[in-house]
Amino acid sequence: MNGMTAGSWEHIAIWWDEQVGEWGDYYHQHLILPALLRALGELTRLSVVDLGCGNGASSRWLARAGADVIGVEVSAAMVERARAWEERTPLGVEYLEYVVFSHRTLRKSLAGCRGLPGRRPLACALRESSSAP
Repeated sequence: MNGMTAGSWEHIAIWWDEQVGEWGDYYHQHLILPALLRALGELTRLSVVDLGCGNGASSRWLARAGADVIGVEVSAAMVERARAWEERTPLGVEYLEYVVFSHRTLRKSLAGCRGLPGRRPLACALRESSSAP
Protein backbone atom coordinates (compact mmCIF):
# COMPACT_ATOMS: atom_id res chain seq x y z
CA MET A 1 0.00 0.00 0.00
CA ASN A 2 1.46 3.37 -0.90
CA GLY A 3 2.05 6.18 1.59
CA MET A 4 -0.73 8.33 0.14
CA THR A 5 -3.35 5.68 0.85
CA ALA A 6 -2.04 4.93 4.32
CA GLY A 7 -1.83 8.66 5.01
CA SER A 8 -5.42 9.23 3.96
CA TRP A 9 -6.57 6.87 6.72
CA GLU A 10 -4.43 8.79 9.21
CA HIS A 11 -6.45 11.92 8.48
CA ILE A 12 -9.88 10.33 8.88
CA ALA A 13 -9.24 7.87 11.73
CA ILE A 14 -11.07 9.95 14.35
CA TRP A 15 -14.02 10.60 12.03
CA TRP A 16 -14.21 6.90 11.04
CA ASP A 17 -14.05 5.78 14.66
CA GLU A 18 -16.83 8.19 15.60
CA GLN A 19 -19.00 6.90 12.73
CA VAL A 20 -18.35 3.19 13.25
CA GLY A 21 -17.92 3.09 17.02
CA GLU A 22 -16.85 0.17 19.17
CA TRP A 23 -19.17 -2.45 17.64
CA GLY A 24 -19.75 -1.03 14.14
CA ASP A 25 -22.37 1.24 12.66
CA TYR A 26 -25.94 0.18 11.92
CA TYR A 27 -24.97 -1.76 8.77
CA HIS A 28 -22.09 -3.53 10.52
CA GLN A 29 -24.29 -4.50 13.47
CA HIS A 30 -27.40 -5.56 11.57
CA LEU A 31 -26.15 -6.78 8.18
CA ILE A 32 -22.43 -7.19 7.56
CA LEU A 33 -21.12 -8.76 10.78
CA PRO A 34 -24.05 -11.09 11.53
CA ALA A 35 -23.81 -12.40 7.94
CA LEU A 36 -20.05 -12.81 8.29
CA LEU A 37 -20.40 -14.75 11.54
CA ARG A 38 -23.06 -17.03 10.01
CA ALA A 39 -20.81 -17.69 7.01
CA LEU A 40 -17.76 -18.44 9.17
CA GLY A 41 -19.55 -20.81 11.54
CA GLU A 42 -18.05 -21.88 14.88
CA LEU A 43 -15.06 -19.72 15.79
CA THR A 44 -14.25 -20.93 19.30
CA ARG A 45 -10.49 -21.35 19.72
CA LEU A 46 -9.75 -20.57 16.05
CA SER A 47 -7.01 -18.07 15.17
CA VAL A 48 -8.25 -15.26 12.93
CA VAL A 49 -6.30 -12.43 11.30
CA ASP A 50 -8.50 -9.43 10.49
CA LEU A 51 -6.60 -7.70 7.68
CA GLY A 52 -7.55 -4.06 7.29
CA CYS A 53 -9.16 -4.07 10.74
CA GLY A 54 -9.68 -0.30 10.89
CA ASN A 55 -10.80 0.66 14.39
CA GLY A 56 -11.21 -3.02 15.29
CA ALA A 57 -15.02 -3.29 15.29
CA SER A 58 -15.00 -6.50 13.22
CA SER A 59 -12.12 -7.88 15.27
CA ARG A 60 -14.15 -7.40 18.45
CA TRP A 61 -17.17 -9.19 16.95
CA LEU A 62 -14.93 -12.12 15.98
CA ALA A 63 -13.35 -12.22 19.45
CA ARG A 64 -16.74 -12.07 21.13
CA ALA A 65 -17.71 -15.11 19.01
CA GLY A 66 -14.78 -17.02 20.53
CA ALA A 67 -11.94 -16.50 18.04
CA ASP A 68 -8.36 -15.63 18.99
CA VAL A 69 -8.05 -12.45 16.90
CA ILE A 70 -5.18 -10.39 15.60
CA GLY A 71 -6.13 -7.16 13.85
CA VAL A 72 -3.74 -5.80 11.22
CA GLU A 73 -4.06 -2.27 9.86
CA VAL A 74 -1.90 0.01 7.69
CA SER A 75 -2.87 3.19 9.58
CA ALA A 76 -1.12 3.87 12.88
CA ALA A 77 -3.99 6.18 13.87
CA MET A 78 -6.54 3.42 13.26
CA VAL A 79 -4.46 0.93 15.26
CA GLU A 80 -4.37 3.47 18.08
CA ARG A 81 -8.19 3.74 17.97
CA ALA A 82 -8.55 -0.06 17.95
CA ARG A 83 -6.21 -0.42 20.92
CA ALA A 84 -8.16 2.24 22.81
CA TRP A 85 -11.38 0.20 22.36
CA GLU A 86 -9.52 -2.91 23.50
CA GLU A 87 -8.40 -1.10 26.66
CA ARG A 88 -12.00 -0.07 27.41
CA THR A 89 -13.50 -3.49 26.63
CA PRO A 90 -10.76 -6.15 26.85
CA LEU A 91 -11.44 -9.14 24.58
CA GLY A 92 -7.86 -10.31 24.04
CA VAL A 93 -7.51 -8.82 20.55
CA GLU A 94 -3.99 -7.82 19.57
CA TYR A 95 -3.60 -5.04 17.01
CA LEU A 96 -0.52 -4.77 14.79
CA GLU A 97 0.39 -1.99 12.42
CA TYR A 98 0.95 -2.93 8.75
CA VAL A 99 2.78 -6.21 8.69
CA VAL A 100 4.43 -7.22 5.43
CA PHE A 101 5.72 -10.76 5.13
CA SER A 102 6.32 -13.56 2.71
CA HIS A 103 4.48 -16.86 3.08
CA ARG A 104 7.79 -18.72 3.56
CA THR A 105 9.00 -16.31 6.26
CA LEU A 106 5.67 -16.50 8.08
CA ARG A 107 5.72 -20.32 8.09
CA LYS A 108 9.29 -20.37 9.42
CA SER A 109 8.41 -17.83 12.15
CA LEU A 110 5.26 -19.74 13.07
CA ALA A 111 7.26 -22.96 13.49
CA GLY A 112 9.71 -21.13 15.76
CA CYS A 113 6.95 -19.60 17.87
CA ARG A 114 4.93 -22.76 18.53
CA GLY A 115 5.20 -24.03 22.06
CA LEU A 116 6.72 -20.87 23.50
CA PRO A 117 5.16 -20.43 26.94
CA GLY A 118 2.75 -17.51 27.20
CA ARG A 119 3.04 -16.64 23.49
CA ARG A 120 0.29 -16.62 20.91
CA PRO A 121 1.99 -18.42 18.00
CA LEU A 122 0.25 -16.52 15.21
CA ALA A 123 0.83 -13.10 16.79
CA CYS A 124 4.43 -14.03 17.52
CA ALA A 125 4.99 -15.17 13.93
CA LEU A 126 3.38 -12.07 12.42
CA ARG A 127 5.54 -9.84 14.59
CA GLU A 128 8.77 -11.76 13.87
CA SER A 129 8.23 -12.08 10.12
CA SER A 130 7.02 -8.53 9.56
CA SER A 131 8.86 -5.56 8.20
CA ALA A 132 6.67 -2.85 9.69
CA PRO A 133 7.68 0.73 8.86
